[in-house]
Amino acid sequence: MNIKELIEKYEEVIYHGYVGGVTLSNYKTFLDELKQLENSQKPTIPRFVADWIEHCKEEGRSLYGAMYQEEKVNHWLEITNNNMELFARAWFEGYNIEEEVEGNIAYERVLAVIPQVIADWIVDCRKEGRSLFRALHYNEEVDCWLEGDDRNMDLFIKAWLDGYKIEKEERYLVKIVGMDNINGYLSYNKELEKWFFGIASESRPYRARHTQKELENAGFGWVFNCEGVEIKKV
Repeated sequence: MNIKELIEKYEEVIYHGYVGGVTLSNYKTFLDELKQLENSQKPTIPRFVADWIEHCKEEGRSLYGAMYQEEKVNHWLEITNNNMELFARAWFEGYNIEEEVEGNIAYERVLAVIPQVIADWIVDCRKEGRSLFRALHYNEEVDCWLEGDDRNMDLFIKAWLDGYKIEKEERYLVKIVGMDNINGYLSYNKELEKWFFGIASESRPYRARHTQKELENAGFGWVFNCEGVEIKKV
């Protein structure tokens, strides 16, 4: 018998009033302690993740569908390997809400703020099982960022250990004039590392909103000065 089944048993006892020689108040005390024990074993997650879980359940989504359709939740899942397990446990077992501090979730208040390219590199390194030491080397773009400011090394290490928030950067939709919305937008497949034309919406592993630096690094800097291209800031 698990904790949940035991709670249901004693709720039934209290409901029918059968206490077997033990006072009703003792049963209630025991039941309260059981519920506290059950809650202590539930995963603790940020409020925005809990709200997303409830929203997905109301819409009848599957666990898999809930994991890959909301950008903020996706970033949270990728921060540490443990967050995927926390999400799944919260989905099936229930959850506790992370304590809020001064109106903000404590989790968000202390996170390092890093560029998207650094966050992507951290995610890739974790998927490949790299150590922190190896993650700090062997990527030219990351090396340039680390060397650009003395504080960036500390930011990288803090992001690796504690999680991070993505630095807000201006992003652009790039559309060829005259092409329809289905095949007209410049997009990028992050897994295959290939550019292609597709729709304007994003989902793993596709990116349709690009920073100027991402476009310039890929050789598409010319789109900002081309009459045959529509650029929309998003």
